[in-house]
Amino acid sequence: RHIFTRGFSAGSSAWSEVTSGPLSGLTIIGPTPGVVWLHGIGSSCASDAARGVESLLDPMRLGRTILRLDQRGHGRSSSCHDSSIGFEQYTSAELGKELRIASRASLSRAFFAGEGTGGAAALSAAASAAASGSVDTPPGLILVRPSACMVPGPTGEEARRSCAALAKELGESNSWDKFLAAEAAAAYTPFLDCRTSLGYGSKTEFDGEALRNLRQSTIDIAVLRSALHGLERSSSVEGDAARSLGQERHQSMAQDAYGVDFTLSCPVQIFGLEDDPELDRIAAQELSELLPDASISWAASGEEALEEWPKVIASFLRKAWLKEFMQKRVMPQ
Repeated sequence: RHIFTRGFSAGSSAWSEVTSGPLSGLTIIGPTPGVVWLHGIGSSCASDAARGVESLLDPMRLGRTILRLDQRGHGRSSSCHDSSIGFEQYTSAELGKELRIASRASLSRAFFAGEGTGGAAALSAAASAAASGSVDTPPGLILVRPSACMVPGPTGEEARRSCAALAKELGESNSWDKFLAAEAAAAYTPFLDCRTSLGYGSKTEFDGEALRNLRQSTIDIAVLRSALHGLERSSSVEGDAARSLGQERHQSMAQDAYGVDFTLSCPVQIFGLEDDPELDRIAAQELSELLPDASISWAASGEEALEEWPKVIASFLRKAWLKEFMQKRVMPQ
C-alpha cells in the first residue's frame, strides 16, 4: 500500500530535470505556492544533493512544490555562462533577476529561498519585486546560512575583500590545483560545497574529496573566477532594498467579486549553524535587524539542522501563505 501526502501524485517523490526560463534544475511538483531554491556560487544541484540539501527541502515534509535551480554557469545551467560579459553576470542583482524569470516560467506563485550567496540572490530578487509592487513578490523569503558578504559594515566589507583576494590569487590560471591551494589558504571563502562539516546530516555521511571532484566536474574555473568578482561587487543588504520587504503593499482584488484592497508583506526566515564560518551570531543578528519581520533559527550541527529546520520551514511557509490567503479573502462589512 502506498500513502502519498495530499497534493502529491503517485511517482512524484522523484526529482525530475526541468528547464525554467534561462536556468535548469530539478523539481518535484506538489501544491502551490512552491519554493524556488538557489544554491551558492561554486555549488550545484548535484553538490546540494551530496550535502543533504534534498532532505532539508523534502517536498513531502514541506508540502510544497520545490524547484531547485542551478545558477548561471553551474551544473545543468553551465551553458548560460557568457565569457564575453565577465563578472557582471554574477552579481547578486543579476542572479536575482534570473531567479525571478525562472520562477515565473514554472510557478504561478513562489517563495524565494537560497543558501550562502544563493540567499543573496534570493534576497535581491524579493526586494526588487517588492519595491516595484510586482505580482511575483514572494509571500516569504528563506535564507539558509546567508553569506557574510550580505551584511553591511565591516563584516561584509572584509568578506568581499577576501573574495577579491582569492580571485586575484587565482589570476588567469585554469589550474584546479592552484585554485584549491588558494581556497585552503584564504581567510574567508564563500564556497560551501566542499566543507564536510557543513552538510545536513551526520558528518560521517560526507566525503570531502568526492565533493571536490563533483565541483570540478560541474563547474569551470572561469565561472568561479567571474563569480568571485561578481560577489565582490555585489551590494550588501541595506537601505531601501531591505525596507521594501516590510512595506505593506496594497493591491486590488480584481480576481474577486468585491474589488477590495489587501496588503502584502514579505516575512524572512533565517537559518544558521553554530560555529559557521559563513555567518556568526553577531552578523546574523545585524542581518535580522535590517530585514523587517525576520526570525532566526539556529542549529548546533548538521544533524540537528536536518531534524529541526524542515519543521521550521514548513511552519513558516504555512503561516506566511495563510496570512496572505486570509488577506485576500477579507470581505467588506
